[in-house]
Amino acid sequence: MAHGRLDHPPARTPRKVDEPSTAEARRPSSFALEDRRPPAADHSDVLLRRAVDTDAHAAAEVWLRSFAQALPTVRCAHSDHEIRDWFAKVLVPQQETWVAVAENTVVGVMVLKGEELKQLYLDPAWRGQGLGDRFTALAKRQQPDGLTLWTFQANTSAQGFYERHGFTAVEQTDGQRNDEHEPDTRYTWQPTGHPS
Repeated sequence: MAHGRLDHPPARTPRKVDEPSTAEARRPSSFALEDRRPPAADHSDVLLRRAVDTDAHAAAEVWLRSFAQALPTVRCAHSDHEIRDWFAKVLVPQQETWVAVAENTVVGVMVLKGEELKQLYLDPAWRGQGLGDRFTALAKRQQPDGLTLWTFQANTSAQGFYERHGFTAVEQTDGQRNDEHEPDTRYTWQPTGHPS
């Protein structure tokens, strides 16, 4: 599973990595399509925990693999080096970043920034193993008053996943405000009985 886009500009725009991009509020989700079984790990042994500095590189690698697998037709607006730097300097130290760890290996990552579910990425080998469900439940516990997220319109797998988890599409754009310039959809989740 994958979800989200970058919170920093492409390399061609000189700016510090920790400055927000103009597209920061618009981070589409993606969702890995491969359905392989996880490598020799028991699903019950997967730990969800807050990320620490030493998780940044592994979390970035999960993001890179998942994005490539889930969105082969979408051009990633940033280099691998920029993604790794973004995880090390922005996501892990400055935002609420969680990792899924199996046998001492990071196999998933989720990032919350207030009520926005900014990133949700699973190693492609772990798709369909319930980690996305666990991360989504965790996000709802962390933000019980509601969540919002963006996903690419081309990513029908992610849309179906979030809709199954009670998210509703509330806005579609042409993608001109996101880094990839890919049409996107904003989703929201409100707990039952909560005013919109």
